[in-house]
Formats: sequence, C-alpha cells, structure tokens
Amino acid sequence: MAERITIIGAGPVGSLLAVFLGRRGMEVDVLERSPDPRVTTVKNDRSICMSVNARGVRALRRAGLAEKIMAMTIPMPGRIVHHAGGKVETQPYGVSPEEALHAVHRTSLNCALLDAAEALPGVRLHFEQEVGAIHFHGGTMESNQKMAPLPRPLFGADGAYSAVRASMMRRAPFNFRQEHLEYGYKDVDVPAGPNGEYQLEPHGLHIWPRHKFMLIALPKPDGSFAAELFMPIEGLSALDTAPKVEAFFREHFPDVFPLHRNLGKDFLAFPVGHLVSTEAFPWNLGGEALLVGDAAHAVVPFFGEGMNCGFEDVHVLDDCIEAHGADWAAVFERFVRLRKPQTDAICAMALENFVEMRDQIEDSDFDIRKSAEHLLEVSFPGRFIGRHGLVAIHGVPYLDARRAGPVLDHVLDAVCQGKTSVDEVDLGFAENLVDEQVAPLVRAMLPRGGAQS
Repeated sequence: MAERITIIGAGPVGSLLAVFLGRRGMEVDVLERSPDPRVTTVKNDRSICMSVNARGVRALRRAGLAEKIMAMTIPMPGRIVHHAGGKVETQPYGVSPEEALHAVHRTSLNCALLDAAEALPGVRLHFEQEVGAIHFHGGTMESNQKMAPLPRPLFGADGAYSAVRASMMRRAPFNFRQEHLEYGYKDVDVPAGPNGEYQLEPHGLHIWPRHKFMLIALPKPDGSFAAELFMPIEGLSALDTAPKVEAFFREHFPDVFPLHRNLGKDFLAFPVGHLVSTEAFPWNLGGEALLVGDAAHAVVPFFGEGMNCGFEDVHVLDDCIEAHGADWAAVFERFVRLRKPQTDAICAMALENFVEMRDQIEDSDFDIRKSAEHLLEVSFPGRFIGRHGLVAIHGVPYLDARRAGPVLDHVLDAVCQGKTSVDEVDLGFAENLVDEQVAPLVRAMLPRGGAQS
C-alpha cells in the first residue's frame, strides 16, 4: 500500500497510529497544532503521569514498542490509600505484584512514540499546523488559515475537542453528547527529596479520598510525583491565594503539606483543568474520515483507561486493516461496529469509578468489600476477579466487564453481609457462590487474546 494518509493529532494515540500505519508501508502525514515536544518546552506545561495497563501493553507489543516503553514506566501493584484519620493502607490490584499498573510520564511517552513514528520511512511529522474547517463536500481543508486539498483517508486523533469531529458534525446525521463534570482538577506535584529520593512509596498509586474531593499522585522517574487535586470547580476557584492553598493542604492533606516547599506558588501556576466525557456517532464518514481515541469517545480519568482505550482503538483498527486492506469504507465500518459498544461501556464505568474513589473509599463497609474482593481473588485464582482487575489487569472487553459487575456485586454483598471485618468472611460459603456465579463468567472472558474489540 502506498497511498498517502493524514492523521490530525500527534498525541500518544495519533503517534501510535502513525507507527501502525507506517509499519504497513503506508505513506503518512501527521499534523499537530502544538510545537514538537521533543525540542520545545511549553511554558506551564502540565506534568501529567498516566497509567499503562494490559490492553495498552498489548497494542504496544503489536507495534514492537512494548519493551522500550515499559522500560520508562514504574510498576504500581496497588492503590495506597491515605485516610483522613492518618491510616495508610495498600489495596492490591491483583493476586501478585506482577499484576500491576505502570506509571509513565505523558510527555516522555509521547516523545518516544514520535521518535518511533519518525523512524519509519513513510511517516512525516508536521508541527504547529492548526487545522480549521474541513470541507468534506468541497474536498478542502484549512490548515494554518490556508486552504489545501482534503487528504483522504483522514484520521481524527485530535482529542476531546476535535476539529475533525466538529467538521464531521456539519454532515448530517451526526449525534454528539458532551458532559462536563462539575469537578475540575489542579496539578500539584510532590517534588523529590533533597537528595533526589522519593518522599512517598513509589510503587503505588496514592490516593487521599476526602468524600467531595480527592488527591491522586503517580510516581515519576526523577523521584517526584505527578499529583492532581480533584474537587468541585467552585472549590478550586476559591483556592486563589497561596495562603489559602497552604491552609487547605495543611488541614486536609497534612502528610503532603510538608513535602512541598513552594506549594501555594506552584499550585497557582496552573489553570483549572476540566473533566469532560463525550459520545459521538457515527465515528466515520464512509471511507473518507475516522475518529479515534478521545476524538471519538473522551473518557473521564477515573479508571485509568483513556489512553489505554485509545491504544486499543489503534490495535483493533490494525486488525480491521488486516481483514480489509485499503478498502477504507469496509475498514471503518467494521471498526466502528466493533468498538462503539466497548467504549460506551468504559465511559459509563469510568464515571461509576469516580464516585467510588471520591465518596465510598473512606467508608468502613467499602474497606471490608475491597478486602473481601482481594481475599476472594487470592483464594480462588482464575475463578474470581474483581471488575477493576478484569479491565485493567486482564484487559477483558469493557462490555463483558460491565456486564459482570452486577454478578460480582451480588457475590460480594452476600459474602460481606453482617461482617465487621474481612476475617469474618466464610470462605466455604464464598467458594460455592464463586463457583456457581462468577467462575463461569471469568472462564468465558479470560481466554480471549489479541485486541479486545
């Protein structure tokens, strides 16, 4: 295949898509509105860390990049929960330490993917290219305020506020839903210690749940942590002076406050980030254009699946190209049919997990349930796996994991009923329930390999 393809957006998903297409011998142009992150330091650039999980690794392995990217990550085998009363506990993600999420710095990951794409002979990267209106009927595209012939096929990997999607919406029929949570976030990194050491345990995703707000921190290779405070927008807006910020952290996060030397100043240096969830349909215009990643299905970040879901998009798309070659209408139709139900499921689960992380994790009943869930996973390996483990550790299809949720909840409700401690759980009773209700579901889900479509 030697036709020229254009990707709008050179973030992690767009860059990985360029790698996949380039490896198939395709000629690819990637247009990105921002400067090249490999040579330009953006002022007030947010220091985001992300988690790579099983489905992300699958896509990277298909692209031949898993070993390189995973060497940049830090394993996180569980949540480390900092309760308001000072208690700190670890909630493992899986049965063994190897069943972990992996923290990676977004910019470093993006740069590595851009390097991999640019190393392919047919891939060309074009930065500081602002795409405006795309006229699918007229066959033109505006880039840097100049009109040019519209390239076909066109891939929109340009994020939650996609310019490609905005132009597709002018071609009826097109359905679009955008939901902004009343919550926002602020970056508040935890610096390394005086000798470059970590000031918190690096092998874990730290969370400070406080019912209506929470702090989350992921480790970075330089000894620091990328932390974000999630709370209602009006609450974040009220933290508008350094003394207010410092008083807030001193009261609610007393173990974090002394770790940061310029907390108030650094907190105020970044704008409030907004949380958005989107659904769009259709994702394609025949064989002319296709949306992938957040451009098609932006997911709030409370299941750690946004990037991983986008990577799986690319993996499934590669399977569709394998099946249909350069018949782009057939490729795109198959891709949308396979992926739309799955991404609808993870969008819903991410919102549900937000409520869990924000409100329930501080409750004693929730603590018992999480402990019981881990006990059942350890006691009945391969027969009982919690929903988070199904999604993030084992990478089962999102729709299957969501459908399993009520069954898992029913079993945990029965096992924990009337219990004040996980030590009171009757494993004999639990095993009967697991074998009758959960094990058949798990056996049906786990054998599936490849991209989860």
